[in-house]
Amino acid sequence: MNRSRSITRRTAVSASAAAIGCTLLRPQLAWADEGATSLTSSDVLDFLYIDNAEQRAGETQSVVVALKGLPDLVAATLTVANAGAADTLSCAMSASAGCSALFSFVPEHEGTYEVTRLDLETAEGACSVDFTDCDASYRSFTATAAVSLLAGNVDDGAPELRVYTDDGDGELTLSETIEEGAALAGVPVPVQDDADQDAYARSRSVELAAAGKTVVALDPGHVAVSSGAVGVNGTQEASCTWKIAQYCAAELAKYQNVSVVYTVKPGAAVTGNELEYRVKSAVSQGADLFVSLHLNSTVGGSNGQGHGAEIYVPYDAEYNNTTHEVGEALAQRIIEQLTSLGLYNRGVKIRVINNDPDYSYPNGDDGDYYGVIRYARNYNLPAIIVEHAFLDNVSDFNKYLSDDSKLQQLGVADAKGIVNYLETVEDPSASRDMHRLYNPNSGEHFYTSNAAERDSLKSVGWIYEGVGWVAPGRSDTPVYRLYNPNAGDHHYTTSVSEREMLVLAGWKYEGIGWYSDDNREIAVLRQYNPNAIAGSHNFTTDSAERDMLVKAGWHDEGIAWYSLNPVGVSGGEDDPYNGLTTRTPIMGASVVSASTMAAYYRGVGASYPSDVYAQYGAPTIDDFCRILCEEAAGEGVRAEVLFAQVCIETGNLRFGGRIKPEQCNFGGIGATDGGAQGADFSGNGTDSVRIGLRAQAQHLKAYASTDALNNPCVDPRFSLVSRGSAPLVENLGNGKWATDKSYASKLLRVMSSL
Repeated sequence: MNRSRSITRRTAVSASAAAIGCTLLRPQLAWADEGATSLTSSDVLDFLYIDNAEQRAGETQSVVVALKGLPDLVAATLTVANAGAADTLSCAMSASAGCSALFSFVPEHEGTYEVTRLDLETAEGACSVDFTDCDASYRSFTATAAVSLLAGNVDDGAPELRVYTDDGDGELTLSETIEEGAALAGVPVPVQDDADQDAYARSRSVELAAAGKTVVALDPGHVAVSSGAVGVNGTQEASCTWKIAQYCAAELAKYQNVSVVYTVKPGAAVTGNELEYRVKSAVSQGADLFVSLHLNSTVGGSNGQGHGAEIYVPYDAEYNNTTHEVGEALAQRIIEQLTSLGLYNRGVKIRVINNDPDYSYPNGDDGDYYGVIRYARNYNLPAIIVEHAFLDNVSDFNKYLSDDSKLQQLGVADAKGIVNYLETVEDPSASRDMHRLYNPNSGEHFYTSNAAERDSLKSVGWIYEGVGWVAPGRSDTPVYRLYNPNAGDHHYTTSVSEREMLVLAGWKYEGIGWYSDDNREIAVLRQYNPNAIAGSHNFTTDSAERDMLVKAGWHDEGIAWYSLNPVGVSGGEDDPYNGLTTRTPIMGASVVSASTMAAYYRGVGASYPSDVYAQYGAPTIDDFCRILCEEAAGEGVRAEVLFAQVCIETGNLRFGGRIKPEQCNFGGIGATDGGAQGADFSGNGTDSVRIGLRAQAQHLKAYASTDALNNPCVDPRFSLVSRGSAPLVENLGNGKWATDKSYASKLLRVMSSL
């Protein structure tokens, strides 16, 4: 696949209905004895995914169609038409899962291709779905002679997929497929009689720490059996994993409710199947969690190109499903800690041996690929494999593996992740602030509960936009996080079928990002930008932001998931956020340019008073916005906040209240409800506009920060403000800057339209 945009699209009909709280009545299908039932996409379409919204003619395109309310697909054919080139393709499905199907094909001609029809067969009969009732922007892509690619896409340096299998003698063998590797390894699932199984199996709920101590089995990879991988300077994996395990155990020993056991120690006499031995050792010691500690490698030595940390977990199968739930949640907490050290996040991953009865679970589910995970699952023991860094990558080695102090950092990070998971389990009501960041280069919004990940992105140029919403510590509705290596952006969904189809189409699944509030207190709304190259989805709790985006051409895709109410009130006297669930900082780098502000001003139909402000240093709206951005940056205030405030306070520079245009007072400074006329900055000649805006930026800084001013104070009321009392836009109003309780909402409405 080429590096162009990849987007998930839902039907406009379904999205519109969800947005206004309607339920679409889906027809009760009557399967015809002859011919096929004819439906429209609004009847049955869950989502439509088109891998490349723009690509070269002659390259492979992938389309995923997920349907609702239909039996499993037996066969399906997708019709894709290019009217301009008189080219119509009939594409048989390449793969399917339930009532979702993947289609891969090659458009040969330039022009716009549209998905027009789906013909399908199920065990109950035939059916056709007409897509022409859906907006064409949701179901089309463009084939060109040359593709305009997004500048700045970063390749994570990951190698091509290779399957490495332990041949039983401690050596890794390269196989062409997972199935071949599994067969070569010759490690069958242990078969036990009922008595033996009952002796070990225990029922474990997600609330592992509800009673007594939680027993964590640390499994130092390759210890007592082999050296494992050999990397830079001949460093052996086993020597490192044993040290990491000891450092992890030492950190966990600080916590009363955690007990640590080792599966093996150096010199142990490992008998029989090594991986089964490790698992049985953990089970026999009463383990509640199994954490296998490893280092990654691609080629050995010091020439490896792979880098970063990844964690493998049990996949989402019916058999002993708690192992998946616990494993994934635990892995998320550990990967958060590892990435806080600076390690590249390769994600939380799964691997499965498909359609091989030798490795299937007793109920027929496919087996997990990795032996320790598979064996542990048979005992209902959650097991994960932590691949900390690449031993054969010089950069990873020097930063994270080259001495004991660095190995200690890894072990402590593992321990902190384990403890963070257990604390969440102990208090399911704990909430997590969801941080919202913006990439000004790609246009992507990114969401994370991980403060370390937030800070890391800020350090490389992402703009922090505050807390977007508040997620519960845990619920029955996870929100899955996926990464598109071709477009370089992320997607988030609560839909398992959407997640699996995106993975099938080439997205990387990065695990559970957070959870949705099952009480459905506050809706998080989802919008889609059909014109975006990357970052094509936006998520917000603010209906005003949604409405402004829709007005600007975005598509409303309804409710994505739900947020907790962070204050438990709805804009009452004790609510510091004035009933708003967004969290928008006043201080920080700006994400809106002066030209964008000037364009907004012209777009609202206002007439700039150049006859007034030419003498004060700003003859045009472009000059005014340039000066505004300079003065905001001078005090570290976000220019879009200052601009929105100018628009609201002055009625887009129309004024009309007690303050007159010639005062160059654009924030109502000093114009109190008691009738005061307000400050006058017109005595500064051609710098009057600049000084007026500087005073306003300083007044904002007084509310939002306790930092010292960068310029001499020109705000006559600076000393009257309780410093740092309103760090967020949502804090303004209701007595802070203005008495209007809806003041913050008005500011945000302007900001969201820039």
